[in-house]
Amino acid sequence: MRAATPEPSAGRRRGEGPVVGFDLDQTLVDSGPRISACLRAALGEVGLPFDEAAAEAARGLPLAGTLAALVPPGRATPALLEDLAARYRAQDRRPDGEGGHPLVGPMPHARAALEAVVAGGGRAVVVSAKRGEAVGRVLARAGLDDLVDAVAGDRFGVAKAGALLEQGAVVYVGDHPADVDAARAAGAAAVAVATGAHGPAALEALGADVVLPDLEAFPAWLEPWAARRRSA
Repeated sequence: MRAATPEPSAGRRRGEGPVVGFDLDQTLVDSGPRISACLRAALGEVGLPFDEAAAEAARGLPLAGTLAALVPPGRATPALLEDLAARYRAQDRRPDGEGGHPLVGPMPHARAALEAVVAGGGRAVVVSAKRGEAVGRVLARAGLDDLVDAVAGDRFGVAKAGALLEQGAVVYVGDHPADVDAARAAGAAAVAVATGAHGPAALEALGADVVLPDLEAFPAWLEPWAARRRSA
């Protein structure tokens, strides 16, 4: 995998198969418990409680949006939110297991999904709301970095479209309604997986091309979809 930066890396052409973009959190990696632990620690450092329900409702948003949802409105000053973001990132840089922070592992069938892209001669790229350097670190923690060709960070919703277009992605896979928006904006097939906070009905209502319960079914969907695209 090329070095992770806020801008997409150039990537390497592996073959003539499709370029498939993936979201990161709760799509490829099970980072929910670690995110909660880092948020709890950062808020605790400034004497604020951690609201698990509010954090779950904000799951999938960029860090700034998540923090804004967790800080009482009367205290949510730009300075405090910036300070909390720095504290969160410092917590997230701590090694797995240190300070009680859970390990970050792959979502079920994530590796098989990436392998299916590569086996078909395609490239897998990751476009995430996380900072670029954090994307690379998390992929390495989850043992998936060897299958990812390029990454782009600091992108959310339709802002992901530029990176997807630059990489030539024709499919984008994600767990959040904003990921469906990203795929649509990039002219890519929107593949939604119901592995995050949003169920199949919500993802279907937004117009995802296909909604899968998880990544187990992705290889079986990809092969015939790619074959139809080649013959079109």
